[in-house]
Order: sequence, then C-alpha cells, then structure tokens
Amino acid sequence: MSSDDSDSVDMNDALLQDHGLESHHHSARCQACTYDEAISKAVNRKSCLCFSMFYQNLSLLVVTCGVMACNPIILGISFLEREPNEFMCKNSASASWHSCDKSYICEQLGGDTTAYYAVDNEYYIENWVKRFGMLCESRMLIGLLGFSYFAGVVIATIMVTQLAAENGKKVTFCYSLVISLIGQLGILFWATSILEAVLCLFVIGLSWPGKRVIGVDYILDFFPMRYRSSRILLMNLLDYPSIILI
Repeated sequence: MSSDDSDSVDMNDALLQDHGLESHHHSARCQACTYDEAISKAVNRKSCLCFSMFYQNLSLLVVTCGVMACNPIILGISFLEREPNEFMCKNSASASWHSCDKSYICEQLGGDTTAYYAVDNEYYIENWVKRFGMLCESRMLIGLLGFSYFAGVVIATIMVTQLAAENGKKVTFCYSLVISLIGQLGILFWATSILEAVLCLFVIGLSWPGKRVIGVDYILDFFPMRYRSSRILLMNLLDYPSIILI
C-alpha cells in the first residue's frame, strides 16, 4: 500500500470514528449496508439513532411543506372562481351606486371592474373574479385555469422520470420547487389577467410530478423500509387539511 493510500485510509478511519462507526481495515468496510446495519455498527447506537430520526422527520416536514405549498390554490380553485350573487354598480350620470346583476355589468358597463363591486355576504369570498376580470369571460376561457394546471402535470410527467434518472432525485426535486415558486409568485404578484393566470397555473402544474412523485420518493430513501408506509400515510392525511394550515 502506498503512502497516499495509507493516508486516505487513516482519514476515512477518522471520519468513521467521528460519526460513531467502527473501522475495519478490509474491503468489507467499504461495502454498502442498509440503514439498520449502519445503526447496529454504530458505537454510540442510541444517540446515533435519535439524531437520525430527528433528521429524517425534519426532512419529511420540509419536503411536505414544499409539496403541499400549492394546495390552497389548486384545492381552492372552485372558490377562487366563484362568482358573487349580489353587486352594486355605479351610475355614470349621477355617480350614485345601485343594485345590479351580472348581465347589467357585462352589457351596460362592459365588465369595467372599477364600475362595480361585490356585496359582501356569507356566501362570497374575495377571489379572482374581479382581479382577473373573469365575470364577463366565457366559461371556456375560465375553464382553462384548471385545464392549464393539469396540462402542465401531464407534460412534466412524461419528462420527469428521465430527468431524475440522469440528474438524480434531489436535483430534480429542487428544480421542481424553484419552478413551483416562480408560478406561485407569478400568480400572487404578477398576473393581472386571466391569460396570465393560466400561464402561471401551467408553470405550477409543471412542478407537480417533480415534487409529488420524485420528491416523495427521494425523501422516503431517508427512512428504513418498515417506516415508509406510515410516512406516506402521514403525508396523505395532511394533504387536504393543508389548505387550512398553509
């Protein structure tokens, strides 16, 4: 063994000892092992196990937040598209306000968002209808909001598996989070029309497979096989309540 190889072995031994693992000067030391085998070889098994469990569950929490960050938009889209039932419209001649309906707004006011407002009641929440001028748009154009999201999901699903195989799960998941963030910020601060909102939802849809499929598969690699089903169940249980929690 050369001096360089000897120095490398000594350095590896030191790193193993720092992490509470036993060192053996033979090839078996370099063989792959399972999570349980690695823990069983730890000198300070209890502290190693506690730290490992903390790191695993913290990672699961971070990934869960990233995966479900879009849920309030996607699961709440029916509320965001809901039209109000009562309106108050401005009379251009007298500058007074009077009760009106959707047909008056679209036919007489041309859908001018500055000339009417929705009356607050228990059946209405402030949503996208006025912000994106959706009240007088066709149902087909409004339907593009939901369609664009699922179109993005389908397109990304075709490519994401190959990207994960070539670049790794972690890289694919991180890129998906960035794409999702761009779409979310776009719909919050940039979009002012329904077509811009359609584009943002398409971008958000592109991020779904990388987060929900590759991201979940990536984080499950941190857990022993016997714990994976319970972690998947936990993420699924948080799915719909996340619209309230987030």
